[in-house]
Amino acid sequence: YIYVLEFKSAKGPVTLTGGPKDIEEATSYLAELRAINEALGRIKKPCSLNIHLQNRILASALQNKWFAAWKSSGYKNSKGEDVAHKEEWETFNELLKDNTIETVVCDRHSYSSWMENECGA
Repeated sequence: YIYVLEFKSAKGPVTLTGGPKDIEEATSYLAELRAINEALGRIKKPCSLNIHLQNRILASALQNKWFAAWKSSGYKNSKGEDVAHKEEWETFNELLKDNTIETVVCDRHSYSSWMENECGA
């Protein structure tokens, strides 16, 4: 996976990147969730985040705030079983703190070409 974290500082726009990292046998869901967690780990002050991703199931989990419900239920789903990628969701909730999120589901964005070049796609 790879991610771009772009923000505005007092000195102007700043862009930070992470990756590319290879996760053997990982789904796009897990790879994107790990990239989000890594990016969240770099944020030092609460802010409003726009997260661009391709995986619609992950986007739905973020948009519908399932992560908050899972935290309240001890990371159990409606069947009483552990949610998939429980450890990653625990990390997400811990890192999210006072940040707010908006998600954008898209196949391409302004960094797509650069990311493809970095990953050798």
